[in-house]
Amino acid sequence: MEKYLRPGNIELYPQKINTEIWGHLKKETQFKDIDSFKLSEKLIKCSYAVMSLVELLLKSKKQDKKSDDKDSSLSSGIKTGMDALSLLGHIVQDHNQIRRDSLKVDLNLQYKKLCNPSHNTDTGSSKWLFGDELGKRVKDIKETNQVGSSVASGSRLYKSVSRFNSRSKPFLSQGNSHYKRPPQNQNRIKIKIGELIKQSRPGFHQSELCFKGFAPDRRLCLPTVYLEYIKRTANLRGSECHLFISYIKPYKTASITLNLLWMKEILQIQF
Repeated sequence: MEKYLRPGNIELYPQKINTEIWGHLKKETQFKDIDSFKLSEKLIKCSYAVMSLVELLLKSKKQDKKSDDKDSSLSSGIKTGMDALSLLGHIVQDHNQIRRDSLKVDLNLQYKKLCNPSHNTDTGSSKWLFGDELGKRVKDIKETNQVGSSVASGSRLYKSVSRFNSRSKPFLSQGNSHYKRPPQNQNRIKIKIGELIKQSRPGFHQSELCFKGFAPDRRLCLPTVYLEYIKRTANLRGSECHLFISYIKPYKTASITLNLLWMKEILQIQF
């Protein structure tokens, strides 16, 4: 492996994951990428070896021009070597993209696009998998998401109102539903709703509903998702306290994780 060193005029390195991202990955993901990085090292070393071969052929061609047949053979060898370098370059690029895609599961939803090929067109000569300007790219994505959210929330407001007000009676209840948020700790949350959230079974909840605050995946926090749901529907509800429910149904057995993912999906689609 140490026999073939990087030529001084070539900026091609086995790329490590940027330290800003590496520290937030799960251990399992880190171990898998270490194996992928080792394969990347071998591919790069192979590229160095082919580069060295092409350089030797070029030197030989310059030094010995006595035989036309030999010159033709050297030219063919040089061309074949350059083709091999090009193919290896594509393999390295595809392999690095596979590595990025494998990290998506550990990244925040709004930053998963960092792994898209369109965001990594200029990272080929970097020593880092996500390039040398990761901080700037994260900032750009954050600003783009903020602008997009502002525009989308305004443009979808009237369509959402017409959809939820198309029924003669409130979809969730026959009257006003009053909710409050009692003090909560890190692990549990209690929500009190004034009446039963089902038209088929009119009645009232006499006791608070108690939920675990976090799903097994600690990135899914029920209080955060629920309060965001309440905040984003405020303009649609006006002074009413009705809560909305979507026609999108979770068809699997109810669980904390499923409910949180379902509520996030509703927010993303409707708002």
